[in-house]
Amino acid sequence: MKNKSGAFMPVDVHSDNNESKKALSQIYDNIQDRLKEFRTLMTKLLFGFMSVSAVLIGLIVKYAESFDFQARLVLGFGFFLLIVFFIYMTRKLEIYFLEVAGVVHKIDNIYGVFEVNVYAKGATLFPDNWKNFGTSKWNEPIFKASYFGLIGVCLFGLLVIIFVK
Repeated sequence: MKNKSGAFMPVDVHSDNNESKKALSQIYDNIQDRLKEFRTLMTKLLFGFMSVSAVLIGLIVKYAESFDFQARLVLGFGFFLLIVFFIYMTRKLEIYFLEVAGVVHKIDNIYGVFEVNVYAKGATLFPDNWKNFGTSKWNEPIFKASYFGLIGVCLFGLLVIIFVK
């Protein structure tokens, strides 16, 4: 909502003003859509990286006999740096995701979705384990999968570089 001078005003969802509630609901829906898109993007990036890594590891296996110790050392170091870069970027994206998810967490609390008897008699609207969404306690599955996948590919790639002849 904007005031007469065009500046945005805070939304009071506890008032009877339907316009305030509608504005907060639109913000909530927009952020939820962005989080879904973000999860999809992270999944595509992870599978893209895994695919490129598989091709690189396959090429290393195919041409392994032509690599001497120094070439293997350089390949291993380069592969390791690539993984470290992707882990760093994944962590930055996770921090951004949690910041955006924190807004959802605030809106959930404003609407009282975790309070008993607000939306359903004797129950909460959302499951209790969703209370941590948007907080540092939340472990978003796509990031956990990314970290395990990146570390797994790194170890496998390094083992291939070192031991395949």
